[in-house]
Amino acid sequence: MTPPIALELGPGQQDLLPRFRAAIDELFPPLQIVPLADEGLRARLRSAGSRELQLTHLAANTHLVERRPGVHVGKEHSYYKISLQLAGEVTMSQGNRESTLTPGTIVLYDTARPYDLGSDEDFSFLVAMFPKHALALPDGIASDLAAIPIPADRGVGAILASYLRTLDEHLPLLGSQAGAGLSRTFLDLLSTLIGETLEVGVDGGSARTAALMRVLAYIDEHLDDPGLDPATIAAAHYLSVRHLYNLFGATGTTVSQWIKQRRLEGARRDLADPLRAAETVAAISERWGFEDAGYFSRIFKQSFGQTPGEWRRAPQG
Repeated sequence: MTPPIALELGPGQQDLLPRFRAAIDELFPPLQIVPLADEGLRARLRSAGSRELQLTHLAANTHLVERRPGVHVGKEHSYYKISLQLAGEVTMSQGNRESTLTPGTIVLYDTARPYDLGSDEDFSFLVAMFPKHALALPDGIASDLAAIPIPADRGVGAILASYLRTLDEHLPLLGSQAGAGLSRTFLDLLSTLIGETLEVGVDGGSARTAALMRVLAYIDEHLDDPGLDPATIAAAHYLSVRHLYNLFGATGTTVSQWIKQRRLEGARRDLADPLRAAETVAAISERWGFEDAGYFSRIFKQSFGQTPGEWRRAPQG
């Protein structure tokens, strides 16, 4: 977890710019910050985080941000970010897309790919960063939405935006024992928003994507069934197993890998839940469809770098 951080850089404090940049590199995979105003960079930020969510409120004057993975030295972990525009306009580009973000819009971007953010006026936004594996959607699916503005004034987008603003008002809670649960609520809301947006279709609708969303929802509903496998999933949706494999073709994962990943994420959440502290690791692993506790412990460590017991004993903010 990240203790709350608050920094301010005024027009007469440009000697503090290296410190500000260093703080940004501690919070995010490294970025190049280029001031564009004659007075230099003027900015305020406050930030706090749990192990699954870093939330930062940033207000600044005109500047350019560049992300070039593999060029800037520092942590290069696999994260997504979303930003909620609060004031001013920002131009954001990733891949072959460029969008102008106005107040009340949400946008997702992938820190493993180059992107640019820039504004020629004062602006502010909330930016939430989280590990890709924490999202209840495959990487290849969520990335389809990179740099596409999502309205935050209706439906699930409005609920997510309201939740982010509330978290911002109570930012220190993210670094407390409550942080894990608050982060999980955010990730569930975001997964729902992305799934809803993709099911409607970025470019007018896609029957294939809609079918995949139904399959992903079915998998999440049946993760506790040890018999969950491609054959049962295909049968439940009146598909051939081959067609099911084709649905997953663009996701960057396979059906079986996705089932295992979702089960591991569920078990990891339960291991961090203080209300389940009396449950054994074996009981939790069995509830998530792992019949062999030894196998569960091995793949848990392979996936997360800690044994289930080590994860459970670590601070969970």
